[in-house]
Order: sequence, then structure tokens, then C-alpha cells
Amino acid sequence: MANFDPVQILVSQNKLSQDNAQKIIIEANTRKVNTETILLERNLISEDDLLKLKSDFLKLPMKVFEEKEVIPRETLLIIPQESAKYYQMISFYKDDKFLYVGMVNPTSSEAQNALKFIVQGLGLSLKIFVIKYSDFLRYLKSYTTFGEEVTLALSQRRQQAERQVRTTRQKTMIDLDQSMASSEEAPIIKLVSDIIRNAVNQRASDIHIEPERNRLRVRYRIDGDLSSVLFLPKEIHPSVLTRVKILSNLKIDETRIPQDGRFSALISGKQIDFRVSTFPTANDEKVAIRILDPSVGLKTIDDLGVSKWNLEKIKQAMKKPFGMILVTGPTGSGKTTTLYAILQILSQDSTNVVTLSLIHISEPTRLLSISYAVFCLKKKT
Repeated sequence: MANFDPVQILVSQNKLSQDNAQKIIIEANTRKVNTETILLERNLISEDDLLKLKSDFLKLPMKVFEEKEVIPRETLLIIPQESAKYYQMISFYKDDKFLYVGMVNPTSSEAQNALKFIVQGLGLSLKIFVIKYSDFLRYLKSYTTFGEEVTLALSQRRQQAERQVRTTRQKTMIDLDQSMASSEEAPIIKLVSDIIRNAVNQRASDIHIEPERNRLRVRYRIDGDLSSVLFLPKEIHPSVLTRVKILSNLKIDETRIPQDGRFSALISGKQIDFRVSTFPTANDEKVAIRILDPSVGLKTIDDLGVSKWNLEKIKQAMKKPFGMILVTGPTGSGKTTTLYAILQILSQDSTNVVTLSLIHISEPTRLLSISYAVFCLKKKT
């Protein structure tokens, strides 16, 4: 199979100059990456166009995965995780005769040999498809499931707790205590990170960490609906709560009143913002985390699905130099998305935009509600 060189193909199609092609090749050699990476980084070709170019050149079909398409786990695991990661390939379908495999680089002879070895034991033939690198990365994450990550973190926590009990009898120095406390928190840090990362990957809008009488429940809000995704031992609740408070720069020793904070994290190459609220309940403090993913929630006002008559009313109200627009509705109804859409229009050089977070505690339930007000100070017209 001939080697695929996208740079030379683009040059032959007069879509890339020879000078730029040479610069890309030099940069790829210097950074020790392939030329496809440079072309995508510089937006000289889209990932979809690159996939079609590769498919046409190699005379192989391309597989384009739907956004929520799920690969059966038993099919995915036919190719071991290390092999999939090293050769950049995934198995996505299997029938009685064929194993369907998606490859980022089908010209690799090493990958071809590894695949032949795998299917020989299954008595199947191969069907190779070209796939996008982003799709490969997405399904590579599926090898380690959320439940397995949590189980591992809890197992590490138990092992460290047992070591702490065994060492308590012989501890003689305070430094030893401090090092043990430091190592004890490592599984909790990973556990909280796994909960947050999994929520982002599932496109959840909220995370609820709720202590119950005998257990700790974790729920995600996806498409407006809350559903339980994890139940944890009640005894780890203080450690989980402390970790979230540290991330959000909240007071660790304050447990009697609600607190409000925020933090940001880099997940799958994207910066995600998180808004955190903690407040007391009958069983202990509850945590609610709102996930603000700019790449998901940022829409224009015309994309909100508002009826034409209401849309005109909103646009007319935004043009006025004073007044107020109230955005109300239940959780997950699109209030924040609507505010972001409006702010995209109002945020101009001639306008000073200030956002205020208003916290209100209603008695006797002491539920924490957060609302936002947007004030735009404009010059008189």
C-alpha cells in the first residue's frame, strides 16, 4: 500500500505552494510529528477533507461516526488497549465473517501485521476503514470505563487506610503523619477528577454529590433530566467534599452556611468552567456543580429556537438604553445559554457589561438558588 503524503497531494492540486509545503515538512521533522498534524493545526485542511483525501488516495472506505454512536464494549476489546493506542486503530463492528476496524494510518505495516495476528485467532477476515484522529481519541477513552476508574480509586483508598492502621502503632514523628495524610488523599483526588471528567464526556450540565443516610450518591443532569450514576461509601464523603472545596477555593471548616465558588479545568484539550455551590442538609453538606462548556453552550440568539415574534421582541428590548430582560425557567431549560447569546450581541466596545451573581436563601428549606443579572451601561443615543 502506497504511503499517504497529504502535503504533496495538496501541492499537486494547487491548494498548497511548494514553499509552504517545504516549511511544513521541516516543522514536522523538527517537532517529530506527521505532516497531517501541522496541516490541521494551521487550518490548511479540515479533518473531514483530510479523511476524504486519505480515503480516495488509499482506495479504502471511510467510517464517519455519529456524535453519540456507541461501540459495543466486547467488540472494542477485541483489540487490546495498548495495541489500539500504539497503532491508532479501533474495532467497531463484528459479524460472523468480518471484523470491521477503523485506522488513522492504514499504511502502517506494523499495524497491519498486528491486526492479522488478532483476527487469526478469531477465524475472521478484516475490513479496514479510514477514520478521523478525533474519533479515534474519543473511542480510546471507552477502554477504561468510569466504573472501573472509581473502583480502582476506592481500592487504593482502602489499601492506604489499611496501611495507615498498621503504621499507627509505630509512628513516632510528625513528619510521618504528614506524608501519610498526603498519600491518603491521592485516590480521592483521582476519584473527584474521574467524576468531573466523566460528566463532561457525557455532556452533563450539572453534577450533584448528595450524602444520604448510608451512602453517597452522585447524579448527573443530562438533557434536563437527573439520573444516578454512582453510589459511594458514606465514609468518604468528607474527603470528597474537602477536595471540591479546595478546587473551588471555599472554606473547608465552614459547614453550617452555604458557600459559592468556581474553578476551571482542562479536559480533553478544552478549558471547562465549573460553578460550585455547597449547602447543609439533614445528612451533611451537599455539592452542586454546574458545568459551563463554551464549545457546547455558546449559541447565537437566532439558534435558540425562539419563535419569530418573541425573537423580535427580545432584539427590540436589547436595543433600548435601559430596562430589564428576565430569563426564567427550571434547571436545564437554557437560561445560561440564552444569557450568553444575548451577551454576544451586547458586548461591544461602546458598552460596559457587568454580571452579578445574586445568592438567596429561602427559609425554612434553606435551599440555595443562584440567579444572574446583566447590566449594560450604554452611552445615551
